[in-house]
Amino acid sequence: MDVSKRMNEILGKILKRREGALALRMGDVKEVLLLRNKMACRRAARGIDVTCVPAFAWKRRRFRLRLEPGREPNPHIVIAGMSGFGKSSLFKHIVADFADARVPCIIFDAHNEHETVVRALGGTVYDARYTGINLMELDGATVGERIAELTGMFREVYSLGYIQATKLSQCLWYAYRKAGATDRQASSLERKLTIGSLLNELGVFVRNARSIGERNTLLHLHDRLSLLNSGAFSSSVEMHGLDSGVHSFSLAGMKSREAQVIYIGELLRRIYQRMHSNSKEQGLRMCIAIDEAQFLTGSSDASSGLIRSLIEEGRKYGVCVMVVTHAASGLSRQIVANASTLVAFYAREPSEASYVAKLIAGNDQQRAYAVMERMRRLRQNEAIVISCNSRDPLLVATPDIAGLNERLKNLSPGDGQPHGTDAALLSDTRKPTPYDKAVKEHGVGEVDALLKKGALSKFSVSPDGKDEMWLMAKNGAVSIEHEVCVRKIHELLERSEIRNYVTGGKGPDIVALCNDGKIAVEYETGRKKLKESAAMIESRRKEYARVVIFANSKAYRFYKNYFECSNVMVFDIRDVHNSAATLHEICRGALVPQV
Repeated sequence: MDVSKRMNEILGKILKRREGALALRMGDVKEVLLLRNKMACRRAARGIDVTCVPAFAWKRRRFRLRLEPGREPNPHIVIAGMSGFGKSSLFKHIVADFADARVPCIIFDAHNEHETVVRALGGTVYDARYTGINLMELDGATVGERIAELTGMFREVYSLGYIQATKLSQCLWYAYRKAGATDRQASSLERKLTIGSLLNELGVFVRNARSIGERNTLLHLHDRLSLLNSGAFSSSVEMHGLDSGVHSFSLAGMKSREAQVIYIGELLRRIYQRMHSNSKEQGLRMCIAIDEAQFLTGSSDASSGLIRSLIEEGRKYGVCVMVVTHAASGLSRQIVANASTLVAFYAREPSEASYVAKLIAGNDQQRAYAVMERMRRLRQNEAIVISCNSRDPLLVATPDIAGLNERLKNLSPGDGQPHGTDAALLSDTRKPTPYDKAVKEHGVGEVDALLKKGALSKFSVSPDGKDEMWLMAKNGAVSIEHEVCVRKIHELLERSEIRNYVTGGKGPDIVALCNDGKIAVEYETGRKKLKESAAMIESRRKEYARVVIFANSKAYRFYKNYFECSNVMVFDIRDVHNSAATLHEICRGALVPQV
């Protein structure tokens, strides 16, 4: 073989290996904990002996720390420490590293604090209140398997008893039968099934209860599951869309911790199933990042079991799990034990500091004592890092938030990611923003460039006969039309002296107050299916004195023909001013709608 050809092949393999490696820029190493010999005096029979004894000491070191999770025995990372000492800043830097390496990253954001960075990296933010997982979908499983999965998950999350779990399993079977399942081995349904369908079956069981005790048991179960009857569990994310880019699921809008745990658990279950369809030993394919994990996982939660499974098996399929927590001692021990890399920031709680120090030091008490003493003196943006390939604990100055902002500004415009003013513009337009205001603050060039790229959505409205242009960062979960029109309806009702408030996703879009109760006000874009609209309107009629629906010109006739009745009124959004006058009369009790 030609020598030059052989050299080119070798060089190509080296370059390919370097390109495939993901390096996480953890920061600058300041000190390393090393074993050294210490002189000690010992009094003996004939005098004093001076001997060398082993001891641990921190030594100054100066070098840049880069960890390559793909070359660790497993790629998983645990970041622990007290709030305010740099966990989130390091987390965002690591997410940026994954984005630079083109490794897909899925983030579960408990407090919605990573939305700006995700958008700046060209990622997608999903509001869990509106976009999530339809729990009742079979997703490749049989009816019997899905019933067993749902019963087990609800039993674990809600601590259900045997009788409640048995009744729940029966209700699930009846719901699937009505959706077209002929037997428990069926793997497809004729009709779409949602949590609302399950609640209807529970209602039948309540009415047919044989005793007061059984009825109360079923009512208790119905009340707990009714919290899941929302947009988070009625529509499904396209799972194949998560195979590239950065995706963040914002969970703060879900007020129930149980709903958050079920949401994460179901999404992780589907990721886990898709993972097994990948070929093994093909490098790092995906990162799953869970922030504030102590609130979302525990030793007995369903989502915690799935995280353990992902950590135990993820290495073979190229899945990295990164967990950020205030308290590592609150995590399942399997999660911590199977993570190659541990990053420990300052911990004030003595038991937590002792636990983390033992994790870093192993069974060596003297080493653990040295680690704990150094942890007590950690400053902001300082952490002790250890991994399987770097077994000596390293004191690292981790990157701060200022460095992250500078890094985002320097993103190349050609890499498909926002940069500089683009990131600031996307951050400012998380909620609908007037076009003129955005142009005044950021310039017409930047605004039009992002509109052309599709990163911004625009919507025109003429509430007072005057055209208005609105902008909002692209969001797969929320429509700019819906957000702008709800705001305009709220403002018009205020000007008409109708007391009202925007609910922010829980219940109707707007609740207006009248003399004989509350009015549910909804804006509809026409994207809902007939059954979804009917179920929504029926639930509003049960809880509110009247229901008012505003719809755009395309959906107006549909809602008018199908749903308008004595206590359901449908208005065209183009005639919103006359509608407000009618609503004002209704709220005063001077007008009773007749259809």
